[in-house]
Amino acid sequence: MSLLRRPKLNCSLHGGCLGDRDTATNGAEVVRPDNSLTLSIEPIPRAILLQHSESPQCGGCEGNRPQETKKTIYSSLLTAILAALVFSQRHMGLGAVFFVVLPLLVWIPYCFYVMVRQPTLRDYRLVRVSIWVIAVVCIAGTHYLRHETTRHNADVIASAINQFATTHGHYPASLDEIGITHRQLVDKLGMAGYYLRNDGTPDFYYAVTFTIFDTYDYDFVAKTWRYAAD
Repeated sequence: MSLLRRPKLNCSLHGGCLGDRDTATNGAEVVRPDNSLTLSIEPIPRAILLQHSESPQCGGCEGNRPQETKKTIYSSLLTAILAALVFSQRHMGLGAVFFVVLPLLVWIPYCFYVMVRQPTLRDYRLVRVSIWVIAVVCIAGTHYLRHETTRHNADVIASAINQFATTHGHYPASLDEIGITHRQLVDKLGMAGYYLRNDGTPDFYYAVTFTIFDTYDYDFVAKTWRYAAD
């Protein structure tokens, strides 16, 4: 009669990652009457392997996956910070749409698909998605605040030009006549300009802060801003 001793199942028996194999083997030491040992190999069904690989006691599988997912989180965090710093700059909003928003519209649904298919990766995927959502919010918020601040400064200058025309009966030949230097104009509005046409009507404009080449032109008759696409 031989005695059969089965060791506890652990990840070292199947190389660490159980989910990649249909079956694996489990070893058992067989003690013969002459005290010699032989190794009996028995197949382990895939269902048992998958169940065991998802258990907290599976040290082999848990050893590599968190390390890999942490690297992807750090990579996403660094990339998102760089993207936010670059595409939050003046006139870079259109670049943010093409290089950040549109790719995310494809990548985020894919992440939710992976989270449904692989629940063990759900937390890591949620963290990565949250990082990019926060980055997009920061980019959009920066552009919105810049637009509102620039528009307010432009309204103040346009109001001063109108006040000058009401007081003197003509529009100023330059903004120096209302106490605004070209340097001050650039600091307040970025790329901007003011001049009188040949018929004496003024032209006051500044570049759109969200994208490049387009401008906002002030209509001194309607006292409103008009978007002028280049």
